[in-house]
Amino acid sequence: MAGRSASVPSPFTSIRLILLLVVGVAMGSESDSKIDIGKEWEKELRLPRDVVPIHYDLLLHPHLHNDTFYGEVNIVVKTTKPTSHLWLHVKHLNVIATKIYRGKVARGSETDKESLEVEEAFEYPLHEFWVLKTKEEIPPGVYTLAFEFTGSLKNGIKGFYASSYRDSLGNTRKLATSKFQPTHARWTFPCFDEPSFKSTFKVALVRPSSKYSALSNMNQLSEEEGVPMDGFTTVHFNESVPMVTYLACFIVSDFAHLQGQLHEETGQVVRVFAPENKIEDGRYALDIGINITRYFEEYFDIPFPLPKLDHIAIPDFLGGAMEHWALITYREPFLLYNPETSSMGDKQRVATIVSHELAHHWFGNLMTLEWWDDLWLNEGFASYIEYKGVAQYETDWDMDTVFLADDLQRILRQDAGLTSHPIVQVVNNPDEITELFDSITYAKVGASLLRMLEFFMGPEDFRLGISRFLKRFAYKNAVTSDLWNDLTQEWKRKEDGLNLSLIMDTWTRQMGYPTLNVRDDGDHYVITQERFILNPNDTFDPNESPFMYRWEVPLNYKTSIEDHEDEILWLHLSDESLKIEKPEGCEWIKLNVNQKGYYRVNYPEDMWRRFAELLVDNHTALSAGDRSNLVDDAFALAEAGKLSYEIPLHMTKYLKYESHYVPWRAAYVNFADISSKTYTLPFFGDLRSYLSRLAEPILNELGWDVREEEGLIKRLLRSHGIHLACRNGHKGCLEEASKRLKAWITNPEESIHPDIEKAIFRYGMMEAGDQKTWDALWTRYLQEENSQKQRRLLYGLGFTREPWLLHRYLHYLKNTSLVRDHDFLPTLQSLCLNPVATGIVWDFFRSEWNYLVGRFTLNERILGRTVPVITQDFITPFQLKSMERFFADNPEAGAGARARETAMESVRNNIHWVRSHAPVEKMRIWGYSLFSLAFIGIVVESTERMAQEDFLDGTTDRRGFGWHNNYNYYNQQAGGYGYGHGYNPYGSYGAGGYPGGYVEIKDLGRLLNICVAVLPA
Repeated sequence: MAGRSASVPSPFTSIRLILLLVVGVAMGSESDSKIDIGKEWEKELRLPRDVVPIHYDLLLHPHLHNDTFYGEVNIVVKTTKPTSHLWLHVKHLNVIATKIYRGKVARGSETDKESLEVEEAFEYPLHEFWVLKTKEEIPPGVYTLAFEFTGSLKNGIKGFYASSYRDSLGNTRKLATSKFQPTHARWTFPCFDEPSFKSTFKVALVRPSSKYSALSNMNQLSEEEGVPMDGFTTVHFNESVPMVTYLACFIVSDFAHLQGQLHEETGQVVRVFAPENKIEDGRYALDIGINITRYFEEYFDIPFPLPKLDHIAIPDFLGGAMEHWALITYREPFLLYNPETSSMGDKQRVATIVSHELAHHWFGNLMTLEWWDDLWLNEGFASYIEYKGVAQYETDWDMDTVFLADDLQRILRQDAGLTSHPIVQVVNNPDEITELFDSITYAKVGASLLRMLEFFMGPEDFRLGISRFLKRFAYKNAVTSDLWNDLTQEWKRKEDGLNLSLIMDTWTRQMGYPTLNVRDDGDHYVITQERFILNPNDTFDPNESPFMYRWEVPLNYKTSIEDHEDEILWLHLSDESLKIEKPEGCEWIKLNVNQKGYYRVNYPEDMWRRFAELLVDNHTALSAGDRSNLVDDAFALAEAGKLSYEIPLHMTKYLKYESHYVPWRAAYVNFADISSKTYTLPFFGDLRSYLSRLAEPILNELGWDVREEEGLIKRLLRSHGIHLACRNGHKGCLEEASKRLKAWITNPEESIHPDIEKAIFRYGMMEAGDQKTWDALWTRYLQEENSQKQRRLLYGLGFTREPWLLHRYLHYLKNTSLVRDHDFLPTLQSLCLNPVATGIVWDFFRSEWNYLVGRFTLNERILGRTVPVITQDFITPFQLKSMERFFADNPEAGAGARARETAMESVRNNIHWVRSHAPVEKMRIWGYSLFSLAFIGIVVESTERMAQEDFLDGTTDRRGFGWHNNYNYYNQQAGGYGYGHGYNPYGSYGAGGYPGGYVEIKDLGRLLNICVAVLPA
């Protein structure tokens, strides 16, 4: 595509000369020749398009005894112009032989072929290139590049690497495995490691002859025992379909497997591999994997093209899973499910990840992005289609509504700042490419925008367009505009003048999203749009966006009288407003039904109040998705200064009637965010009291004991109710968690249901986390073989309140024989859920920075993203300064550069929020102070009780305080505690407050003590 191969100046140009003088040329180079500054391979980060790989003939021999490997590869290439220099990717390899032949030369047949003379071959490490120079210029044609090389299996858990596990006898068993996406195939063999190069692969792997097997993308063709030496077997695989380097996969292990059949008539087998002592835990993944593969074949109208499909659980694996074609690798807990030891959340995670990786076999593998700036074509579609795959198998999981909690509402928060990024953006070097694998790429387009696209196109037109696109680009590369073109061809519901490319460009080529503001002019609802920014102090220049931060917005709606869910209206980026006729007697209009659109909606204040009343009176009048949408939007708009916190806090009163997990999840996430900002403030305890009482209906109704007939929604709700109560100091909850933890520690026969294990480990440790309890839990972790329970134990250990135990824990975490590499950073992040640990972890992270970089490298995006997790609860300028100093002292961020910007922005937002919502001297009772409004939420139950006892004037009904225009009625009738036009804790009560609703607060703690005092017993 035009512009894809344009010259991109290296960001390292200014330091190139210094690096070359200091570092010299390649390690393991065949030549000590000097590099001429200004050569093409020095100026370009991308490989040239005039040398194209056609075929790889590859041999790999992992030496498991000493964690090294030997390899040979012959690469058939086609050149289109005369040249004397060719280059490709290499990193972390010792290239010991480089040759070039005319024509196609199979590996092993070189002895009777005459090679062209290679004048020199060297590594250019700055761009991760291996350069070879021929003595004479070679004309265009077909050539074979032949390499012999060695490497290490100990370069972390990327590339070709070593892993291990303990068998049922406690013996350590070793294996070699691989993970190449996005730029790590070059760590394993010399290659053209960019997604636009699709080639066929012929692979041979050497394995120990006894007990071990070898796996690659294709099915086995043959094997040679005793080759290359006694005790080893060389396994040959069939030639692959055309694919990119990052999809290649090589595994040598002693795993067992389960097997099923995709289609009897085709003979295609599906297998799940795992250590023998865990293989039965792969049964669920096998069953759902076969079902979802068949579903995707039907949905896309394209058969699965390969002769076999393997899923394999890897003991050491950074990330969740990887979609290597027909050999999908997973971290163990994301593939294996055991009803006795796995939670319902674990089961959901296995299902969605299996579905996600299978979706990639069409989006990403069959059709591949042209360059990484279109990464969303891979990850976006897999992140959306995964929900369809799971929903048709687990029909009672309500996956479309669960999607709101798991993806949409989470990403709306992340995309509301100035450090977000467009989905389609320019990336060049490996750090930028790695950094692009973030939630904006996965969840914004992946699930959210594609879900909105399907909503306005219609499900069948959307499906037909996707199928057309995949068929046209099978075994080829595509860009975003290709997808829009094919979808347009199938959009039968399209109205005149609508341009799908323009519509979607407004969402993919600028960051952020809009708020739709609703105004009632009497006869119409008038809708306008503006960019939503979480921090009201932030400013931006509309000219930095090609669309001035305006969007083509599809919307549907329902009113108190009529349902227009299936009617699509458009608010165009050039429209000043959109008018919807208001039906006679209509009380409210709800836009964005079931939150199909990627935006927020702000209603007039009186309409927000009517929504709150509706939720209390008859919450089932709105779907669970709409209830969750209202709660989440209200909290976000309050944080952005667009709405009083009174609204979302009063809205949460209805939750005592709510039985669906997703609306509760929306409230839980927002309350957790508020709690994290107020942890060090004097009135935090009273806020916790309110939240712990809020969770009581769940605890009372569902209890702690899980019933197996309960579905996903109820079981997730129980877990969240326990977390909400225990996290906020609910005495009964903490005591129960502590009691169950102690019983489990002292009695080996005692069991904890996996659904509540995480809560018991965390809050039992918080309540009873002395050294004896901590040591007992650590011992259980060391003895545990189930990877899901191991993770829960690791996270629970971080909830002790003893600082010295936390320091010791961090020391233990560094021991790679005790904690696997892939568990280290997630465990470090989980520690920050414990307020006692946050400062300790931040000190550790800064003091151990060189160690962390040495262990994980700057290219590890999870390392970079640990920064915003650790600092997410920082609320003071002093803490912000500590971040600035650390970043100044350590300017190289690698794949974590944007994460640092996000962290800084988040802390600045926190500082602004605290200054805005926690005033010292004055607060507006009906304004923006959270804590006065927390009081309103707290006192609702008391108001209702007093109304029932005739303390009030009879006008307050089940809604609590009825939204009177004059809020003095509570003061006048209840005789105290008032939240009307004024409250002075040191003087008069009732209407005698300061003008405009201001009151002098000399003891905010006392006010909140009063709030808690009126809570019903």
